[in-house]
Amino acid sequence: MSDSSYLQAKRVELATRSPWECSSLIFSSALPLAGKENLMMGFLKTLFSRKRLDYEQLQIIQLVAQQVVLSLEGSVNVPGAHKKAMALELMAQMLEELGIVAPESLVDAMLESAVTILKALDKAAQAKPKFNFDLSGRPKTGN
Repeated sequence: MSDSSYLQAKRVELATRSPWECSSLIFSSALPLAGKENLMMGFLKTLFSRKRLDYEQLQIIQLVAQQVVLSLEGSVNVPGAHKKAMALELMAQMLEELGIVAPESLVDAMLESAVTILKALDKAAQAKPKFNFDLSGRPKTGN
């Protein structure tokens, strides 16, 4: 069998297999040591089997985090750490009702970003404008 026909047969064989089978074929020939192969296979199996959040679910998590922060900032007068614990608990309940499973670190980051945005908006709303526009149409008198 020539090299080109062998490669063509391997391409057909790889094209008809699942990604997991392809990775095991590729890495079994690339990694001759059994310990490293098992480690790599475990990593790839975990990588391929993990369910990822899609864009819509990330948007939902972000919107829920913003609503939770807005509701807690406006209605509860407690210290920051207790408020954060309440927000995490409320987020967990809401995401469970929506059927979204998200890592705690992602939920925590979304809550922190929502708090930062809210603080920036409050600061911008309290700032005095730099310019005073006269829209009355009357000329200035100079005094």
